[in-house]
This record gives sequence, structure tokens and C-alpha cells, in this order.
Amino acid sequence: MELTEDQRIVRRRRRLVSYTAVVVLLILAGGGVWAYFSYKTYRAPLLIHESSILMAPGHYQEALDRLNEALRVDPTRRDIFAQRGFAYQNLGKPDLALEDYERALLIDSHQPSVLVARGMIYRGRGELPRAIAEFTKSLEMRENPDTYYERAQTYTLMEENRKAIADLDKVVEALRDAPHVLRARALLKEKLGDQAGFQADLAAAQEFERRAVRGEGGGKK
Repeated sequence: MELTEDQRIVRRRRRLVSYTAVVVLLILAGGGVWAYFSYKTYRAPLLIHESSILMAPGHYQEALDRLNEALRVDPTRRDIFAQRGFAYQNLGKPDLALEDYERALLIDSHQPSVLVARGMIYRGRGELPRAIAEFTKSLEMRENPDTYYERAQTYTLMEENRKAIADLDKVVEALRDAPHVLRARALLKEKLGDQAGFQADLAAAQEFERRAVRGEGGGKK
């Protein structure tokens, strides 16, 4: 029988409590330095993993509590700061999120997903050139269709329509089935007076949607 999300969380909490009890017993028995480093090595990842499970259904405050505890155990892990930044961002606390993203990047500057998250905050604040810079740095580290799409959305807000189309071209090349991207590109082509391109993208999007309704799938072979 498959466990529910809450049952999985309870099971992991029990494991965490059991491991903590073992380490405490080792310390009391004279395990000393080994016990301390073992505690640090294993407890922090368990807390991070538990926070990921909590965030999936949107329990960001509970996840934040786990991450704060993880930082007390090991304040040197960039993934804790990155994940806590994501929790803050979803709790509507962008300033705290930016602080944590900066800490994560100081530990390891090669984190494309953190750059994207930071770019999303800048775009939400209307700081569009800064958002573009973050998305671009992320793409230089790792090409990702989602990042191209976010940069295209930002270029659209800046009315840089040709650049937005170029990014959407990348998304269409990478994804098998993306009618929403085709529709977005169609609208941009229409703004530029490209009626043929507008009609072609619109027709392709509609065909994808018809196939989806019929359960046929679609996209590139």
C-alpha cells in the first residue's frame, strides 16, 4: 500500500529522531569527536531532505524550520542556503531570499538554479535588466528551456520582441509539446507584422491541443 505524503514525513521524522538518539548515546559513551562529526554529516542531509518533502505540497514555513535547524548543525552547506532562499521566496519574503541566495553563491558560484530564482525576484520588482543578467549567467552555465522561457518573458516585458522570439525558438527546439510557447511566439510575431509566422505558430499550437484532447500526444519524433 502506497504511503501518503503525511505518512512519509512521519516516517522520516522517526528516522531522524532515532539517529539523533544514537548519536547522543555515543557522545555519552565517550564517542566524542567521531560522534560529533557523524552527527553533523548525517543530520543536516536528513533535515534538508525533509524540508524538500515539506515544500512539495507547499508547507514552506515547516520546511523553513527544518532548514534553520540544518544550518545550526552545518552552516557551510550552500544547498541549505539555496533551499531556504526558495522557502523565503515562496513565503513572500524576497529580501531574505536574496540574502540566502547570495550566501549560497559565495560558497559556490556555479548554481544556475539559484541565479534563475534571483532573476525571478528582480523581474517581480521591475528590475528587468538585472533579471536578464541573472538568466543569461545561468544559461552560460547550463542551457535549460525553462530558463530560456523566463528570459523570453522578461524580454517581452522590455518589448525586446526579436530577442524574446529567439529564446522561444530555443524552447520549441527543446520541448516535444509546448503549445503555450507556440502561442506566446505567435503573439510576438504578430506584433512584428509577421502574419505568416503568427498563423503557423497558432495552427501548430491548436494542433497540439487537439491531439492532447484526443489523447494522441504530439511533438517532435
